[in-house]
Amino acid sequence: MPYLNIETNASLSPSEGEPDLKTLSTQIASLLGKPEDYVMVRIGFSPSMSFAGTTETCAFCTLISLGLDDLKIPDFSQTLTKAVSQVLSIRPDRIYLQFESPQRNHFAHNGKPFA
Repeated sequence: MPYLNIETNASLSPSEGEPDLKTLSTQIASLLGKPEDYVMVRIGFSPSMSFAGTTETCAFCTLISLGLDDLKIPDFSQTLTKAVSQVLSIRPDRIYLQFESPQRNHFAHNGKPFA
């Protein structure tokens, strides 16, 4: 059930956003070794974002996935930062990442908890 949520002030037209979502979805599935059928990606536009005292393009990303391996987070960080940077044309030093690994029984799909 990987979910990547990206909040950014980088503007994208709807037609530009669709291929970006597919690219990120494929990369998340590959990165985590999970079926893409369960991957959800959202890119939200927030024009009122500031980072390091400027409104230059930036992003805050949250990756939620069951069973995240803490030892792999450094690798996930590099790969995900690179992917978001390329897809949204944002410098890597303007991207924050947050990783969450909830309990299996706290997430459900199709009306059924994963536990």
